[in-house]
Amino acid sequence: MNFMKAVRAVIVLGMLTGGCAGFGDHHAALAPALPPAPETVALTGTWQGSFTQVGVGDTGQVQGDVVLQVKENGTYAGTWTTQLVSGSSRGSKMDTTGRAAATREAVAFSESSGAAFTLKHVGDKLYGMRKDPASGRTIAIQLERVPSTN
Repeated sequence: MNFMKAVRAVIVLGMLTGGCAGFGDHHAALAPALPPAPETVALTGTWQGSFTQVGVGDTGQVQGDVVLQVKENGTYAGTWTTQLVSGSSRGSKMDTTGRAAATREAVAFSESSGAAFTLKHVGDKLYGMRKDPASGRTIAIQLERVPSTN
């Protein structure tokens, strides 16, 4: 096997196993068409955290807060609030909706706009990367479940 065939084999294997959280439309197929799995139902509630742009220096960084409200049927609504855009104090707010589908280790989010991303799921934390819905830049996301007051 030559070098290029070996590289292709590794890439295909990585795509098939899906071992990393990431971004892209290839996760859209995970959105449930049937009733949500127990892992998806277990996501029910509010997830709150932050995001920050990756791969940039001190200038031009995008960062902010995100809140996702996941319902038992796997639908969700989210609010992305940008605090800092391109070194200024201009902020913005963007609302999103879509469907979530979970496995034991990851959650795939398919937004109504067509965007999709997957976050790693460990306990009461979700984390990973995606394209920022407002700027299109790559951002890192970390969310924690908000304890229920019931």
